[in-house]
Amino acid sequence: MKRWICAQIGAREYYAVPRMLAKRGMLNSLYTDIWAPWARIVPLPGPLAKLRSRQCAELDAESVHAQNIRSLLRRFVPQRERCKTWIAQGRAFAEWVVSRLKLSGLQPDGICFGYTCASLELLLFARQRGAGAVHGQIDPGPAWYRVRKDESLRWPGAELDVEMPASEFLDRLAGEWDTAHRIVVNSKYSRECLVSEGVPEAKIDVVPLCYEPDVADSSGRRKQDLAPSFTVLYVGSVNLTKGFPYFGEAASLLGRGIRFKAVGSVQLTPGFLRKNRHWPVELLGHLDREAVAKEISRAQVLVFPSLSDGFGIVQLEAQSQGVPVVATANCGDVVIDGESGYIVPPRSSQSIAECVQRLVDDRDLYTAMAAHSLSNSRRFTMEAVGQIFMTAFADYL
Repeated sequence: MKRWICAQIGAREYYAVPRMLAKRGMLNSLYTDIWAPWARIVPLPGPLAKLRSRQCAELDAESVHAQNIRSLLRRFVPQRERCKTWIAQGRAFAEWVVSRLKLSGLQPDGICFGYTCASLELLLFARQRGAGAVHGQIDPGPAWYRVRKDESLRWPGAELDVEMPASEFLDRLAGEWDTAHRIVVNSKYSRECLVSEGVPEAKIDVVPLCYEPDVADSSGRRKQDLAPSFTVLYVGSVNLTKGFPYFGEAASLLGRGIRFKAVGSVQLTPGFLRKNRHWPVELLGHLDREAVAKEISRAQVLVFPSLSDGFGIVQLEAQSQGVPVVATANCGDVVIDGESGYIVPPRSSQSIAECVQRLVDDRDLYTAMAAHSLSNSRRFTMEAVGQIFMTAFADYL
């Protein structure tokens, strides 16, 4: 049995691969930027509360190495241009992992796994030592930036700084794809985007993200008549690539008796929002995880009109609470069209409005979709996604 070395910068949702491997006795070690198991029991105020996501009880017995002090100090250093910061942090992290592996040793039957912009040096080292090199691509790559650029032309003045990233950043991504033996993406859409960049399709495996709610919602309260109004919720950054303008337009097309709310940091310019103040959407801004879960529980429908996304785990957060989802196909294969929600064409405000209106008008349809949503979410448990991962890498284990 081959043993995996996972290296990743990020919070709890990125621990899925090491968790799946640890459960099967296949995890050699995990390298990460911040690891804070003590955050489960120590009260953390304000921004420090985010540290609660930098731990996982399932990995307590595993070999975990972290750059805690260096990573925390880095947060006080003035940030440079975003892509340059990602490159510097990713390179420094990957080089640190390699330096540790040079001391502990890397066997040829090992497999190294790292994520976007923070794996190149690790993948090169793995290949030099005859070990496996697997790259996790968390987003659709350069396609995301092109979509954003195109949308900025459709919606002038909506966002600032919409240029494509520097060639150094794009070269680093391409270097990771070229160096890896295998690449993991979370959706068919991401696979299509990488293939369009010249990555061989045979090199890419689709493994969705997994989601298991902290507390299962089995109340069965998903009926329109249990809510004072029909609430349609948007969760995600309020920007162009998430498709917010199409949500706003859909809201303006629908009649009274429907409430529209958006949760997420607002990245559209004040001038653009003033110009479109006729969109009847309440902007709630950024909320913590618990508050987001409450907003989802109060909603009747989630609309996720993303134009380019690696996955969009909020779809699973909603479906696990029995909330039907209206989404595009550019954000992960979660919704079963016509059963647990609807798949609509990207940039189609009219289609979003029609699907929402259908659920408002037909209570039996809504109740059936709510039930299907809850059962559909169980396709993405840790165990279910673990089986997909093992099947994808059966010939590599």
